[in-house]
Amino acid sequence: GGIAPPPIACGAAPCATLSDVHTMQGAGLPTASGKVTLTYTPFATTAQARCLLDTIASNKGVRLCLDASDQLVLTLGNGTATTATTSAAQTWTGLTSYPLEVEWGEGLAFVRKAGALVASTTDKTAKVPTAHAANIAIGNVIAGTSPANGWVSKPQWGFR
Repeated sequence: GGIAPPPIACGAAPCATLSDVHTMQGAGLPTASGKVTLTYTPFATTAQARCLLDTIASNKGVRLCLDASDQLVLTLGNGTATTATTSAAQTWTGLTSYPLEVEWGEGLAFVRKAGALVASTTDKTAKVPTAHAANIAIGNVIAGTSPANGWVSKPQWGFR
């Protein structure tokens, strides 16, 4: 079973995130083994670095971003180091909604787009988060420097 996420500061989903940061509390979110689902609707198809979810502080937590090549990148940190699970370049159509899911635990990591597995770490080298930031970012990195340039739904958290 899953846990109910804490209230989100931006109100009802989806959150429009062009250049702002929406936050929710990181306390109580799964660490050693977890799953997050959200929906991303890009405003346009321009390839650029953008972040959808960031819970990393002091190298601990989870981050889901797209890089400048339109690859999905799941970063997991345990406080000592981080590892990245990266997809091949993905196709994104402006104003089209894409359900995304990430899972981690026991050194494994998985990224799914619209139900299809697009990236995985299966050799048990993925770091296991030991904590999350007190206030996590939705639609950007915590520092506010990589906006999603699209809508990001309220993340749903659960255990793997």
